[in-house]
Amino acid sequence: MSTPTHCLRCGADLSKTGSIMSKFNQDTICLDCKERERNHPAYPAADAAEIAAVERGEMNFPGVGCPRELYWFSLVQPGDALRPAPAWNRTERPNQHLASPTKVLRVTPANSQSGVLFTVKTLGGHERTLDAGWFLPPKSPQEKGA
Repeated sequence: MSTPTHCLRCGADLSKTGSIMSKFNQDTICLDCKERERNHPAYPAADAAEIAAVERGEMNFPGVGCPRELYWFSLVQPGDALRPAPAWNRTERPNQHLASPTKVLRVTPANSQSGVLFTVKTLGGHERTLDAGWFLPPKSPQEKGA
């Protein structure tokens, strides 16, 4: 298994910020995201659940699940500009390609992979509503090659 080089929550370069494991799940996160995690109201329960698991001998406790609001996509607002994941433009027809960056028109909570949908306009002028997983975190190293 490889060690993450970037924060799974915000995309920060872990070689510049340091890293630590989340108490909520098995994400490797930067120290800024750890501070946000510690300040979350559900943190004491997640901490207690991990301690109880270790006391039971469960050394690979997966955690209680991370609240969605601790991930980068929960901070996106209409008008923000995001870069599409490279796979989007590689796999869609040209009229469905997205500019890089592309402006977010609407943000909608949803029962989707990330729990958040972004409505954007394609190069062909059509509005598309896509899961946040089709976009890169603002600090993502993948943006350089997109």
